[in-house]
Amino acid sequence: MCDPATAAVVIGVSAGVAGYGAYRESNAKKKAAKYNAAVARNNAIIADRMAEDRVAKGRQEERNFRRQLSTLKGKQRSIYAGSGVVVDQDTPLDVLSETAELGEIDALTIKNNAEREAYGFRVQGMNFRAQEGLYNATAKNTRPLFDAFSTTLTGVSSIAGMFAGSPS
Repeated sequence: MCDPATAAVVIGVSAGVAGYGAYRESNAKKKAAKYNAAVARNNAIIADRMAEDRVAKGRQEERNFRRQLSTLKGKQRSIYAGSGVVVDQDTPLDVLSETAELGEIDALTIKNNAEREAYGFRVQGMNFRAQEGLYNATAKNTRPLFDAFSTTLTGVSSIAGMFAGSPS
């Protein structure tokens, strides 16, 4: 067995190396958390933009559909009128009314579907912001110097214990 002074040096060096390792590990954890927070923040921004884009595309799809519907109704009126049929009564009126009603339902469905997709992107964005908050909290609560000091102190305390138990 080696003498107490040599053992103390070995334990002290060991504690220092362990403390340095704890510092590096904790520092890497902190940097990873900050990086992950930045990625989550960027993903939230992208999700928000995707939601805005989907709403804008939905509006355009709805406008396009309404134009097509208007064209269809015009063609229907034109066909009836060209055949000498009175457009504003009986069956032709029923057909035109039904075209308008079903067309409105379809237009609102297009709008609703776009809004639902946009909502999905917004929820995704909220989830990414929640992840960002979690990563930021992890980074904030990770203390490399404290971890290094704590690990080193634990190792050094074994030296004190060794001398406390040895006879004077």
